[in-house]
Amino acid sequence: MNLLAWNCRGLARPAAIRSLLALVHDTQPDVVFLAETKITDATVKKMLYTLGFLFLVSVPPVNTAGGLCLAWRKRMEIEVTVSDAFFINALVFSSPPSIPWMFTCVYGPPYWQATLKEAIAVIQCAEASVFNLELDTDLQVELDECLKREESLWRQNSRIQWLSDGDRNTKFFHLSFVIRGHRNSIDLLIGDDGQWLSNRSEIGNCFINFFRDLFSSSNPTFPVDLDGLILNCISDDDNLSLCAIPDDTEIRDVLFKMASYKAPGPDGMSVLFYKHY
Repeated sequence: MNLLAWNCRGLARPAAIRSLLALVHDTQPDVVFLAETKITDATVKKMLYTLGFLFLVSVPPVNTAGGLCLAWRKRMEIEVTVSDAFFINALVFSSPPSIPWMFTCVYGPPYWQATLKEAIAVIQCAEASVFNLELDTDLQVELDECLKREESLWRQNSRIQWLSDGDRNTKFFHLSFVIRGHRNSIDLLIGDDGQWLSNRSEIGNCFINFFRDLFSSSNPTFPVDLDGLILNCISDDDNLSLCAIPDDTEIRDVLFKMASYKAPGPDGMSVLFYKHY
């Protein structure tokens, strides 16, 4: 069985539809699992039916978030047992058909913090018990780890080196990241005529003209006594030897000093060939 699983992040986009067509054409899957379809069940069914998937089970999205779909071709025998917003569980009757095997397609939504906070709120409103207390503790630890990862990400983006202990106020790091972007931006510039420039193309041309004038010179002068700056360190004989065309003996000596089995040259011949022939 050939299975294709893809988080399409919305099948309403033409680019996503083209990507799905290309994936199905290249992989020729028997079963397709799509996550985050973000469209109605009828639209998903019509789209996959045209691709040859006659059977499917879909979970509709909540507004414009989520949405799952498991589809298979006519030659496959699949029975979906359980499905919800985060997974689809199914039995596959393949070889032998009398012994089905189970597989589960799971979708992990990227909204960890909101999900954890909702779960903690539900537990804290429930009846007090040892189980609920332990579950609340585990969820609090998991939420804390999630906050640490987010804090580390924003610290890296904001490039703040002086803060060693960290801060749970993620808005602080977000604001620092935004401020750094504004600080590195040049929105106004005084031109050569003393007028303020706000257009980005005019500011760019002003910089180009400034540095072009800075690194160019008009009517340059050169001293006449520059001959003595470079000392003569090569004799006339050495100069003649360096400028001479190599003779056969010199070429042969260099060739036989080269490794025989190195990479061949543009003609495809190795050094060993020239040594022997």
